[in-house]
Amino acid sequence: MTQDQATQLYTSMGWADATQQIINNMVELTKRQLDHVTALLPEGFFDYFQKELSQASNREFFACWCDTLEAHFTPEQLNELVEVFSTPIMQVFSKKQAAISIAMMGYGEKWGEALGKRLIQMMNDSSKEPTSTTH
Repeated sequence: MTQDQATQLYTSMGWADATQQIINNMVELTKRQLDHVTALLPEGFFDYFQKELSQASNREFFACWCDTLEAHFTPEQLNELVEVFSTPIMQVFSKKQAAISIAMMGYGEKWGEALGKRLIQMMNDSSKEPTSTTH
């Protein structure tokens, strides 16, 4: 895969935006967790941290991403992916993919909690029922 193909696919599939969104969310979470020491840090520390993290992460993640694609797709398939993800509808999908994934993670968390509550209720209910023991 050429560097141009890789860059075009990385961008058109939404990975560049998704990676940046993950970094931005992580920096915001870190700010909140370190709120008690933020006053001790120099002005603009988190902006600098976010910029440095973005540059390093994008380089490292992009390299791994390229290796992974090349391991799973033939050069012809990669060419097809570039064509497909360059279409207008796939551009729209790619822009919305990160938000969809985040929404589904939130749903998955609520769904998992509901399943856990159901399991606990079933366990509680089953402990109240007599157990038949036939030999």
